[in-house]
Formats: sequence, C-alpha cells, structure tokens
Amino acid sequence: YWHFVNNRLANQALLTAFQQAGGQLHEGMAVSAIQHRHGRVTGLVVNGEDVPAETLVLAAGAWSDLLADLPAEAGPRIKPVKGEMFSLKMPPGEPIFRHMISRPAGVMVAHRAGDVVIGGSKLPGRRDKTVHSGTLADLLQSAHRYIPALRELPFGQSWAGIRPGTEDGLPYLGPTPLAGLYLATGHYMDGILLAPITAQLMSETILSGQLPADLAPFQLARHAGT
Repeated sequence: YWHFVNNRLANQALLTAFQQAGGQLHEGMAVSAIQHRHGRVTGLVVNGEDVPAETLVLAAGAWSDLLADLPAEAGPRIKPVKGEMFSLKMPPGEPIFRHMISRPAGVMVAHRAGDVVIGGSKLPGRRDKTVHSGTLADLLQSAHRYIPALRELPFGQSWAGIRPGTEDGLPYLGPTPLAGLYLATGHYMDGILLAPITAQLMSETILSGQLPADLAPFQLARHAGT
C-alpha cells in the first residue's frame, strides 16, 4: 500500500496529544479581528468579545486573509483553491490496487482500510464547501479510464476542502511586521504533510526570538515592493 496520512485520524491524534500536554481547544469560536496597538498585538475579537493576547499564530488556512483590522504589511496574500473529492469502497481483502496513481485530472489513492479516494478538482477563488455532481462525474470518468474495474465499486462519500494557495506557491512561516503576530499558513495541498516541521520551526522561532535560516524564504518580506 502507498504510505499516506489520513488527515482525519491525524487531526484527532494531534488533538489528543495537544490536550494531554495541557492545551485547551475552543471550538466553534468566530475570530473576527486581531487587535493591535503601537505596532504590537494586544488580543483578538472572539465571538464579539475582546480576548487579550501577546503572541498569536495565524494558521487559519484559506481564511487567513479575512481578519479585520490587520495591517496590510502584516497580512498574508492567500489565494483559495477549492477541491472536491470522493471515495469508493473496495471489497475487504480484495483490493483492486494498493498504491497512488497520479494523473492530469488528480490522484487516486488506495487506503489500507479499503477505501479508494479520488480527487481532486481545482477551483480558484472559491471558499464554499458545495460538492457538485458535474465535478464528481468528471473525476469518475477520468478514474474509470485508468481503472475500468472501479465501475463496480459502491460509492462511499464526497466532500470539499479549500486549499490555501499563495502567489508564488510558498507558504508563509514566521514573524510579521506586527510584533507578536506569526504566520503559519499558505501550505496549499501539503498542510497535513508539513504540519510537523511547521510546528517545530514555529515553536523554535517564538521561543527563541530568532528566525531559523530554514524559514528565510517563507517571509512576508519576499513581497516587498509588489
């Protein structure tokens, strides 16, 4: 089988580890603005209430550029790209294939649990989570051309996600001109895969106050003058 990361299981594992380390997760909270004064972060507006904070990491993916009152020089230039995917169910113990197939229309990945994940469309500028029948039909048609046996598999589920793209394809990692505000966003299709190294480098940066050389190419300053 192709070695892959199941993003749903990975998220649950990260949540468990975070909470076991003493972290607190607040779900369903709408952050509408980052507060700042004299060039330094002072807090957030969460569900309409002020929450003080001295250090913030902006890691909101495709929504990282939508916060109000953020100075232009401190905000990431995010280009959302919507993707739609679906899964089929292979018979237990009788996999049609055991690896990943990359093709112009996307990828097909055989999961050890028995699912085949097929994706994904690329729709720039979209942030909605609607799954369209036409998109799935196009993906299915392409998949059937590569592996005709997929026609016999039952449908699993479908979903859509929003990839946080950037102008040059590189993520934003590190401090911003607004003291206390750090960016960790813009990973496009590789957010899950790059999560461990992103967390390590961001932790080192915040705790040491020094910018690792590895993060130099990913600074906002690369857009200076543009």
